[in-house]
Amino acid sequence: LVLLAVLHTGYASYRVNAENGADPREFLVTTQSSDAVTGVRDEVFAAKARADREGRDSDVVVDSAEGATFPWAWYFRHLDATYPDLTREALPSEADVVIATRGGRDRVAGELAGYAGREFPFRVWWVRDYDEGSPGAWWDWFTERKPWNPTGGMPEWLYVRQGA
Repeated sequence: LVLLAVLHTGYASYRVNAENGADPREFLVTTQSSDAVTGVRDEVFAAKARADREGRDSDVVVDSAEGATFPWAWYFRHLDATYPDLTREALPSEADVVIATRGGRDRVAGELAGYAGREFPFRVWWVRDYDEGSPGAWWDWFTERKPWNPTGGMPEWLYVRQGA
């Protein structure tokens, strides 16, 4: 039994760390940045590179509401990025790129008319309700990674100034 437990721990660790690092259905994953975050990061870097080629400044604004600065502060540590709480503060007028939470987007929506925007999954999670985890549900999770209660998440929106 101990050998089976050790083997399963190694297998589960491999799945989480090598294959499904941001999949909330994996048992060892809690609240996590989704896989979409690195794609958004790359889009921001591409917008910055376009601005640099055109010889103009490019400002990045990341909404800090709901603790949404991580991992952006790390990814954008070398960029001219600001982190206002858009649920309470104004959108800086010089922003070329805006990453907003739902509350921030709703509050500054009127100021985003000149931007192309899209929603993306920012955080993903599965809060396990162990009272609902019947033996059959555990089996379904173990064999298919089928959660027995809904997964959740936190969306964000990426806005890039048109022509930027």
